[in-house]
Amino acid sequence: MRKWKRELDFIGANAGLFGIAAFLAAMGGVLLWVSGGSGWYFYKTAGRDAPSVAALFTLSLAVCGLCGLSGALIYVWGRAVCPMKSVWPSVCMIAGAYLMHLGWYAAALCTRMTVFGGILAVTAFGLAAASRLFLRRPPALLTAAILALLCAAGYFIHVTFSRIL
Repeated sequence: MRKWKRELDFIGANAGLFGIAAFLAAMGGVLLWVSGGSGWYFYKTAGRDAPSVAALFTLSLAVCGLCGLSGALIYVWGRAVCPMKSVWPSVCMIAGAYLMHLGWYAAALCTRMTVFGGILAVTAFGLAAASRLFLRRPPALLTAAILALLCAAGYFIHVTFSRIL
């Protein structure tokens, strides 16, 4: 019970920083979706079983926000608890997962490179999973954020490869 109290106090003390990180990462995803504008090709080739644009946009926004939140949690928590040399690989892996997810949108939905988009989605999934493995005793919120990130990335993998098969 003390561990939960310490984690909640830590998260409450740094809530503004975590919120800003999640917001900025989500805004990067919004800017990409707004400037991309070529999702029509996906729906032209995907058929009737394709999820709606609004659902994909909302889930993509959540993934971007979770990447920002996870990166900030790892960095701030790591500075307080772990030596920084063990935290940097996890921060870099979350940043890589974020960039791979942004690349997935561009490759899978805006171009004809569906297989490459699938490879990017699988890489984003692997990087997010590996970022959790590098940390000793991470906070429960970080574990929950990474699990949600993995579920959403798994859905994007499903959407991408169901279009091919």
